[in-house]
Amino acid sequence: MTCDACTQAAAKVSHLFHAGCRGCCARACARGQDFQRVRKQGVQDHRYRRALQQFGLTHDEVKAANAADKAAQS
Repeated sequence: MTCDACTQAAAKVSHLFHAGCRGCCARACARGQDFQRVRKQGVQDHRYRRALQQFGLTHDEVKAANAADKAAQS
């Protein structure tokens, strides 16, 4: 967790994001349609890799953000 929005999202589902926060960027990507498509297809396509590059994220960071989001929903 790197900011207030990340702290809130860890406790419960939150729709707050900070543009300069790496954790928020990972969470935003994890909620996006590119990540959902990649998970369903099982293959990272060019569009998803471009989004990762744009935000300076790794696939593992986005997967971890997705797992944290699911844990917060429970």
